[in-house]
Amino acid sequence: MEENLNKHLEQISRLISGLREKDADLKKLVELDKSLDLLSHKLKTARLDIYTGELKPEKQGARQDAVLYFDKKFNIIRFVGAMENVFGRRNPERLPKISAIMAEEDFVQLKERTGLLWETDEPQSFDSYIVSKNGIMLPVNILLEKVTFGDSLETVSAGLLFFNETPSDLEDYREILLENLPDIDVYLFDNQFRHVLTGGREKEKMKLSNADVTGKTLFEVFDEKTQKRLFPFYRNALDGKVSEGEVRIKSEVYFVSATPVYGLNKQVVGGALISQNVTKEKEVEKNLIRAKREAEDADKAKSVFLANMSHEIRTPLNAIVGFTGLLNKTGLTPQQKKFSELISKSSEHLLSVVNEVLFLFKLGMGKVFIEEVPFNTRELVQNVKESLRFRADEKNLGFRFIVDKAVPKVVIGDPFRMKQILINLTANALKFTDEGKVAVRVFSEKATSKKVYLRFEVEDTGIGISKEDLDTIFDEFAQPGMKNEKMRKGAGLGLTIVRKLVELLNGRLHVESELGKGSEFTVVIPFVKAKKSDKVEKPKEYDLNFNLLRNKRILYADDDENNLLLAEAILSGWEIDFEIARDGAEALQWLEKETFDVVLLDIHMPHFSGVDVVKKTRRNTENANRHVKMLAVTANVMEKDLEKYLGSGFDDYILKPFREDKLYNKICNLLDIEVQEIKSAEKETDDETPENETDHFDTSDLMKTTGGNVAFFNQMMDTFITNAKDTSQSISRLAGEGNWEEVGQKAHKAIPSFRYFKLHNLVNDLTRLEELGLHQKNFDPMPPMAQKTAAAIDTIIEEAENFKLKE
Repeated sequence: MEENLNKHLEQISRLISGLREKDADLKKLVELDKSLDLLSHKLKTARLDIYTGELKPEKQGARQDAVLYFDKKFNIIRFVGAMENVFGRRNPERLPKISAIMAEEDFVQLKERTGLLWETDEPQSFDSYIVSKNGIMLPVNILLEKVTFGDSLETVSAGLLFFNETPSDLEDYREILLENLPDIDVYLFDNQFRHVLTGGREKEKMKLSNADVTGKTLFEVFDEKTQKRLFPFYRNALDGKVSEGEVRIKSEVYFVSATPVYGLNKQVVGGALISQNVTKEKEVEKNLIRAKREAEDADKAKSVFLANMSHEIRTPLNAIVGFTGLLNKTGLTPQQKKFSELISKSSEHLLSVVNEVLFLFKLGMGKVFIEEVPFNTRELVQNVKESLRFRADEKNLGFRFIVDKAVPKVVIGDPFRMKQILINLTANALKFTDEGKVAVRVFSEKATSKKVYLRFEVEDTGIGISKEDLDTIFDEFAQPGMKNEKMRKGAGLGLTIVRKLVELLNGRLHVESELGKGSEFTVVIPFVKAKKSDKVEKPKEYDLNFNLLRNKRILYADDDENNLLLAEAILSGWEIDFEIARDGAEALQWLEKETFDVVLLDIHMPHFSGVDVVKKTRRNTENANRHVKMLAVTANVMEKDLEKYLGSGFDDYILKPFREDKLYNKICNLLDIEVQEIKSAEKETDDETPENETDHFDTSDLMKTTGGNVAFFNQMMDTFITNAKDTSQSISRLAGEGNWEEVGQKAHKAIPSFRYFKLHNLVNDLTRLEELGLHQKNFDPMPPMAQKTAAAIDTIIEEAENFKLKE
């Protein structure tokens, strides 16, 4: 350092000695100014190196600031002087120990010096540090002396000398700080745009020093492009305005802030401008914007993929499902019927997988929204039971549903999502259970003033889950422990969907399982308590066998030939008047010349989409179909698309693929077809039932079929009773004769009529008789079972007599 300073001093000496009156040109003066400025900077920074060494009081100047007194236990008795300024005001009754205001190593030094003081009676002087109230280490010289107060109390007096730099030293540091601001330039200028003070090192990128700027105007320092970009900020400041913004100077981006400077008379005398290099920050911002845009594009691409996948798969599935349903209504040979059933099951399986994949995508994209509507808990559980009962019957499994009496009948929540959770868990239990039972139980776990927490338990006696697989069963596409390919059914998404739906409903999910013994899944969901005024709204249900759409006029528009053929086949069987349109333009032509009761429009059609047709029809005040009911027929499953359709003028929508009965019900509800209400005898699933659950006669399907026609209802009941008596008598007679194959045949023929009235236990017994008598030829277990079945049929006959209606 010393060598560099000497060299620089020699250079300045040469400049000064060569600077005579006649040689005092501007270039030499500028060079001398720069050299002096640089030397000043080096001298100031050199002081930092000097102060980082040992404390040298004689070089820094010292003054006595405070005195404190402490006893032999180092308790501070009192203090005077600057201590109050350093440590703040303290309660004289609660003064700290010295150890509280010194670092540990400094306190050790103090104790050693105090010990010498007591031994030698000689004052001790040494350098140390005191910790201020702000945690700052303050350099200090301490002088220890013995002092005696009243009552011969001996204490130690500690005189404190704090070392401080002189005001000129502090000023030097401020200049060093100003000159070395990182990535920042500071300018103070007068009302003539002349720089009075400058600081910062950023200007060096423009090959400028602070000396190059001080004393010169904006127009003398910067090039023309930079002047134009900075001038508005200078001008605004001198006009008394605060301004800020970004400017680009060469390859760098700067954030500039300018503010006016006011004099004593509150007049603007100049301005201050700060310029900070934000090139790196702008690059980060640019990358973030790009990443955000890429994420949005990816999200949009997913949405497009979902819509396209849904449309491309669901559209042909609609024809497969629809025509299979119609085929099953025709006269088929046993082999043809078997093939048709296989097609139906395969298409249902494919649709289930597609639905699971699409729904999982929607969950991941945050496209699934939760409803808050009143719903009947018992009806929901009963619906789950009825929708899965046939799977339990196929495996001859016990199938129990229990709803505790404490569970509220009506709660507010999302019944569709709750039903989705229960169906997934129950279907999963049925899939992996070959013998035993599947039980679903519902309890009220706890309640608050506004909410009730319902616990749903699904228990099975199936194959169970190993402990190592319990952590992965909720992962996507996971089927842990399924070594047997026959057991690997579905896409492995059911439990993943359950987990994500439970999270969406703010619930919790738990599973306990033992390999080879079964599993129990528990879901707890909070629901809002319903008020008496909260009513459960549900669509009416209609049956195809009672034609309520006779003589209605319907327009069906679609561009897919298979779907058009399906529509013609379905509508022809309804005894209605209908027209077919093969694109949007043809649909508009029909709507302009004919009047319809209902219009069914596919969304994606040539010329005009279904949305275009609806909008044009609704806007045309001359069109007789302006207010007609319109149904969107679509394969799109995205909520935002469905909301868009409803917002464009559609009254409702139906998703492809649809079954004939679903379309029929949708149209009847849309037209608000009235049906005479007849009280159903269906038993609510609201109490815990014994293990051997008894059958209850259910006439709900017959009521839908007869459409409220009492005479027709009673006629159908008489027919059932007559056939049931014949079945009971025939089984008893044939069993007495030992003709067990005929018993099996009689049981086979009786199964459909008993299943129609949801007599599941009786159906199971009849199915067992059929299996033993016709297929296994195992007659030994049949006698007691035949007797039991005949007796059960007689009981049902008596119950059926009581369900006939008064005409």
